[in-house]
Amino acid sequence: MNYTYIKDIEFIKEVLNLNDQQFYEETGISRSTINNWELGKNGISDRLLERLYSFAYKNGIRLNSLKEQLFTDEKKKNETILFHGAKNELTGEIDLSKSKINNDFGKGFYLGESFLQSASYICSYPKGSVYIFSYRNDKKLKTLEYDISEDWILAIAYYRKRLEKYKNHPKIQKIIKEIERSDIVIAPIADNNMYQIIDEFINGNISDKQCIGSLSATDLGKQHVFISKRSLGCLKEIHRCYLCSEEKDDYLQRRAERSRTGIQKTKYINREYAGKGKYIEELLK
Repeated sequence: MNYTYIKDIEFIKEVLNLNDQQFYEETGISRSTINNWELGKNGISDRLLERLYSFAYKNGIRLNSLKEQLFTDEKKKNETILFHGAKNELTGEIDLSKSKINNDFGKGFYLGESFLQSASYICSYPKGSVYIFSYRNDKKLKTLEYDISEDWILAIAYYRKRLEKYKNHPKIQKIIKEIERSDIVIAPIADNNMYQIIDEFINGNISDKQCIGSLSATDLGKQHVFISKRSLGCLKEIHRCYLCSEEKDDYLQRRAERSRTGIQKTKYINREYAGKGKYIEELLK
């Protein structure tokens, strides 16, 4: 899917009250160049994409936030709007076989409930962008939903290859069978800080109560993981959002601040819950 830069140019001019000549003088993008884009003679280059969206962002136009709101407001009753942060352009049909097996819930197509979270995931990648999808809710699909809980922690640890010692335990096998029988898994998002906390639990350094408390304090929202081919048939790609370098830098700063705050919360909770709860060997003995 291409970016909607022609439509976005008209909106930028309207918001900033610029005519064609003023827009050219401000951006260096000529009317003839835009005419060629409109006629499909030439596609926009990466250099001009960056120039266009950087110009909008520097002038206070938060196009991606506006688009998130628009699509969310216009969704139908049986529809959910989801966001996928992609390191590179998505081409062709979604192929689950190309997904990494050591993701949170194994092979699957991962989408978040907010633009910001999905953008934060790919803001370090030069060609990263966010795709907006519409999910048509299908009651025939089996959906498994987790909160921040013991089962969620153990599922992530299993798929991240951190539970080799306990992988045949009946509790672990029950969790995995439930996931494998599902079409969609809805669960909290785990970032690098969360993985470190889970590792502390798996290594026996903190209890389940400390782990769950720490993870709850760094909650990033929920992800929807489409793990069956049938579930993908209910997804429709509806938009692709460009992130200019300034926007990515803002998200990197927010992510760093969130990380610092999360570390502080984790330390505080670990102190408060010290000596409470069960350790991994007690749970899976």
